[in-house]
Amino acid sequence: MPTSTSLFISASIKSDLLKGNQVTRFVIVLLDLSRITIKKFFKKNVSFGVYVTIYYWTIYVLLFIDEEMIYDKNAKPSLSSLLRSLVPGDGTNLKRISVSRENILEDSIIHFKKHDYNCSYQVRVRFEGEPAIDAGGPRREYFTMLLKSLVSCKSSIRLFEGKEGRLLPMKNTDALRGQLFKIAGRMISTSIVNGGPGFPCLSPPVYEYLVKGFTEELVSIINKDVIFDIDASQAIDKIDHANAETINSIAIETQHLLVEAGFPHTLTIENKMQAIACMYLHHVITVRKSEIDQLATGLGQLLTLARKYPDLLSPLFVHSDDGADTMTPDAFMAIVKIDGVSPRVVDYFTQYVHDE
Repeated sequence: MPTSTSLFISASIKSDLLKGNQVTRFVIVLLDLSRITIKKFFKKNVSFGVYVTIYYWTIYVLLFIDEEMIYDKNAKPSLSSLLRSLVPGDGTNLKRISVSRENILEDSIIHFKKHDYNCSYQVRVRFEGEPAIDAGGPRREYFTMLLKSLVSCKSSIRLFEGKEGRLLPMKNTDALRGQLFKIAGRMISTSIVNGGPGFPCLSPPVYEYLVKGFTEELVSIINKDVIFDIDASQAIDKIDHANAETINSIAIETQHLLVEAGFPHTLTIENKMQAIACMYLHHVITVRKSEIDQLATGLGQLLTLARKYPDLLSPLFVHSDDGADTMTPDAFMAIVKIDGVSPRVVDYFTQYVHDE
């Protein structure tokens, strides 16, 4: 029969394990079943030594059990946990960047265009002429300035166009040849991985295409507000308001635009909504597809996660009209990078953020 000490130790082990995850709780169940079975068949209590032996053999057996049999397959991870999976771990994958504040985009392109660049680099930034040691502050300031320069109308390199928070990659053959959209994708991905800002600037249809490709839902979220071609916008408006008396004249007037958009049919009242959908898709996605696809290449592993969890990562790419109401505790913690702080302080801070 186990001594009182061994019983106490056994109870302590069980108590600690029960505080763990699903795997450890599963271990406890197996242990108790094993002890009950042995006691039943051998008609005697199990010593603490045998109990511990059973414990380690159970752990050994669990090494051969597929974790998916134990974990909930439908459980969704948090945004913060997904981003942590991309964060550089031991600091060995370090990238030092030296840039001028006055030419931050041009200087950065030199670093991000290298063939072997990896978006999981842990970046350390030094601004030229400034002796600051990067403990996190300069890095976040750098990425904030860099991503702002990507969308600035004053920038010497224009890659995006449209309304603020509803941007589209610009049709730019020179930038395409120079792989600048791929470089922009690397900048965005590296910023997010390193605890910098996201890029909630894209038009929703662009994000939809990035994560899902051409879908029926894609057309449904495009509207005239993201059409920047004046002739196309006016044509869409005329087609939308066409009636039986005006449809023939409008068909003749807009025929060249419809053919260009991939709608070779004669415009009628019955198919006018299909014609509008074709024009939407053409002017928002198809005409700039090469630029969007190159941007996707630069986003790398971050886009892979977004394709798996599109709704969860959407706030990193698409601005929400709901403003601050969309900021959740998990979303906030995902953009906070904490370095050199004790786990106890981190736990207190995390609990504070999640308190209602």
